[in-house]
Amino acid sequence: MGKRILFFLSFLVLAIAQSLYAQSLSQTLQNIIKKDSSKAKGSTQAIAADTTFNGLIKRVDYYAEKFNGIGTELSAGFDTLDISENLPQIEKRVGDANSYNLATFRSLSTLQDYFATSQKQLDKWANRLTVYNNSLVEMQEVLCGLTSDSVFKKLPADSALRNRFYNRLNELGGKWHRLDSISNKAILKIGILQNRVSAIQVKIVDFNDQINNDLKKLKQRAFTKEYDYLWDVSTTGFWNDLKTGINKTSIINYKILSYYFTYSYKVHLINIALFLLLYFWLKRNRDTIKKDGESADNIFNNTLLTTKKPIIAALAVTCTIGPFFYYRPPIIINQIYLVVLMFSVGILMWGIYEKWLIKNWFIAVLFVVLYSFGNLYFQVFESERLMFFLLTVMIFIWAVDFFRKRKSAIPEKYQNTISNVIYIFFALLGISILGNLFGRYSMAKAAATTALFTLVEGISLILFVKIITEGIYLQMEVGKIHINTISSYLDFKNLKDRIGKFLKVLAIILLVVFFTQNLNVFDAIYDSTKSYLTLSRKIGDTTFTFAGFILFILIIYLSTVIAKIISYFFEFADEHALKTSRRAKYSSSILLVRLFIWIIGFLIAIAASGVPMDRITIIIGALGVGIGFGLQNIVNNVVSGLVMVFEKPIQVGDLIEVGNKTGTVRSMGIRASKILTLEGSEVIIPNGDLLSQNLINWTLSNTHKRISLDVGVSYGSDIEKVKSIFKAIVEENEDVMKTPEPLIILDGFGDSAVNFRVLCWVADIDNWLTIKSILMSKVFEEFLKNDISIPFPQRDVNLYMKNDFGFIPKKGD
Repeated sequence: MGKRILFFLSFLVLAIAQSLYAQSLSQTLQNIIKKDSSKAKGSTQAIAADTTFNGLIKRVDYYAEKFNGIGTELSAGFDTLDISENLPQIEKRVGDANSYNLATFRSLSTLQDYFATSQKQLDKWANRLTVYNNSLVEMQEVLCGLTSDSVFKKLPADSALRNRFYNRLNELGGKWHRLDSISNKAILKIGILQNRVSAIQVKIVDFNDQINNDLKKLKQRAFTKEYDYLWDVSTTGFWNDLKTGINKTSIINYKILSYYFTYSYKVHLINIALFLLLYFWLKRNRDTIKKDGESADNIFNNTLLTTKKPIIAALAVTCTIGPFFYYRPPIIINQIYLVVLMFSVGILMWGIYEKWLIKNWFIAVLFVVLYSFGNLYFQVFESERLMFFLLTVMIFIWAVDFFRKRKSAIPEKYQNTISNVIYIFFALLGISILGNLFGRYSMAKAAATTALFTLVEGISLILFVKIITEGIYLQMEVGKIHINTISSYLDFKNLKDRIGKFLKVLAIILLVVFFTQNLNVFDAIYDSTKSYLTLSRKIGDTTFTFAGFILFILIIYLSTVIAKIISYFFEFADEHALKTSRRAKYSSSILLVRLFIWIIGFLIAIAASGVPMDRITIIIGALGVGIGFGLQNIVNNVVSGLVMVFEKPIQVGDLIEVGNKTGTVRSMGIRASKILTLEGSEVIIPNGDLLSQNLINWTLSNTHKRISLDVGVSYGSDIEKVKSIFKAIVEENEDVMKTPEPLIILDGFGDSAVNFRVLCWVADIDNWLTIKSILMSKVFEEFLKNDISIPFPQRDVNLYMKNDFGFIPKKGD
C-alpha cells in the first residue's frame, strides 16, 4: 500500500513539474516579448495583425519537427563505450611508462612506436568526440532558438488566437526541457572525455619528446665509453641479474605484445588472408598438375619449394612481407616474424638442399633466437653484456669455420659478391666484439644484430623470390592443361620474367630497409629524406617539391601500366574470338580506353603533386604553339587514330594490305599501329598513313577468301572428266564453302596445255594457304589415278663438238 501511495505521489509531482515546465516556456516567451516591446516606441506590446497566426503555427511545427529529430538522435545516443573502456588502459600505460628505466636504442624505439599507435588511436577518438560535440552544439542552438526566435515577438492581436498559439507552444514545453536536459548531460559527458583524451595526448607528446632526447644522447654516446670495460664487469650475482633482466623483459614485452594483438587485429586478419590465399593457390595448382600426370614429375622437380610443402612456402612469403603491413610495429613483432620465417625456410630446405647447409641454417636460427631475445631487453644488465659477448664470439668462430670450409662450393660468378658480403659480416662482428670489450655496448649490439639478421634475411629473401617465381611457373603449366581458361592464354613466360625482375628489386629494397632498421638509422634516414623531398622550392614564381614531382611521375607511370594491362586483356579477347563478328570485338575501344586512362592519370597526377592549374594552362598553350610549328605529323597521326576508332576501317586481328605490306593488325596505338606480316616481322605504320594510302582490309565485313586453282592438262584429255574430278574434289572438302558455289572454268589454250581455273571460297582466311595446298595435292593424286597428264614445257637442244676436221654437229635431246 505504501508503495502505491509513493508511486502516486511521484506521478503527481512529475505531472506538476511537466505543467510548470510547459507554463515556464510560454511565460518565458511572454516575458521576452514584454521586455523587447518595452524598448519600442510608446512602450506598446509587440502585437501584430491576426494574419500572423498561420505563420506562428508553422514556426511551432518547424520546431516540433526539429525536436523530433533531436529526440531521435539523442535516443540513439553517442557511441563512446569503446572510448570509456579503453581510455583507462592507455592512461595506465602512459603512467607505467614513466617508471620504465629505458637505456637502449631498442627499448626507446619500441616505446616510441608503442605510443605512436596509442597517439593514432587517440587522434581518432578526438576527431570522433569533436564530431559528437559539434552535433550537440547544433542541437543546443535549435533548442535555444525557440525562445529567441524573432518570429514569436509578433503575436496576434486577438486574445483567442494568442491563447491558441500559447496552447500549441505549451505542448512543446515538456519535450523542450527534457531534450535540453539530456543534451546538456551529453555535452558534459563528451566534454569530460575530450579533456581526458587531450590530457593523454599532451602526456604522450611530452613522453615522445623525452624519448627523442634520450635517443639523441644515446647516438652521441654510441662511439664513446658508455659502460665499464668488459674485463672490469663484476660477475657477482650473475644469475640473479640475468633472472631479473629476463623477468622484467618478459613482463614489459608481454604487455606490448598483448596490446598490439588487440590494436592491430585488422592487420593480423590481412596476413592470415594472405597466407590462406597463397596456400590454396599453390595447393590447387599442384593438385591440378598431379591429376594430369603426364609431366607432373618433371614439373615438380623444378618447383620443389612450392610443391613439397605449399603450406610452409605460403607461411614463408607471409612472414617476409607481413611485418610491413603494420603501423610502426614494436621490435617483438618483428622478431616473432623473423624467427618464424627462419624456421619456415629451414623446413622448406629440408630434403631439397644438402644436409650441411640445413644443419648450419638451424645453427643460425638458434643464434637469431638468442639475439632476438637480447634485443627485447629494456635495460642493460652486466650479465646480458657477458652473454652477448660470448654469443658474438661463438658466431664469429662458427662463421669463419663455415666460410673456410665451404668457400670452394660458391659458384664462380657469385664468388666476388658473396665474398664481399661475408667480409662485411665479419667486420661487423669484429666491431661488435671490440665495442663490447671497451664499453661501447650500444654500438656493439647494433653491429652484431645487423650482421646476423641482415645475412639471414638476405638468404630468406632469395628463397622468397624463388617461391613466387615457382608459383608463377606452376600457373603456366596449369594454363597448358586448362586450355579454355583465361590463364591458358596469358603470356606467363613474359609475366614471370617481369615479376622476377620486380621481385629482385623489391628484395633489394627490403634488404636495405632491414639493414638500416637493424643499425637504428632507418628513422633518421626516412625523416631526413622526407624533409628534403617535401621542402618547398621555387623556380621563378613556381613553387614545387621533389616529392610532388616524384608523385607526378609515379602516377603517370602507373597510368601507363594500367593502360597496358587493360589493353592486353582487350587484345586477348579479340585474338581468341576471331570467329565472332566485328561488332563483338573490343579492339576499337582500346585506343579510347588507353587515352581515357592517361587523361585521368594526368589529372590525378596534377592534383596529387600540387601543380597549380594556371601553370598547366601555360604549358598547354606552349604545347599549342609547338603543335603549330613542329608537331603537325604527330597530331595528324593522333587524330587519324581517333578517326579509325569511330569509323572502324580496321580492328585488331584484321588482315590488311597497305602499300606493299600485308599482315595482321596486332595493336592500335594513339600515334601508330602495329601489323604482323606473313613473314613474321612487325611493321609500325603511322595512323595517318593508314588513312591516306589505299588500304585493303580482307576481313572488314567477314573472314572469307576466294581461292584460285590454276591447273593445265595435256591436249587430248577428256574435258568433262577433268571437270568432274575438280568438282568432286572441292565438294568433298569440308573447308570449302557451299555458298557461293565453286566455279570451274576452262580458262584458255596454252602452248602445251589446256588451262583450267577452279574458283572456290573458304570461311577462314587464316587457313586459305593450307586448304589450297590440300586441294592441289588432291588434284595431283586424282590426275595420277585417272592417267591425266599435266604437261610441262619441252625443249630441243643441239650440241656441237669439235674434232680434228673442224666442227661437226651432233643432234641430241
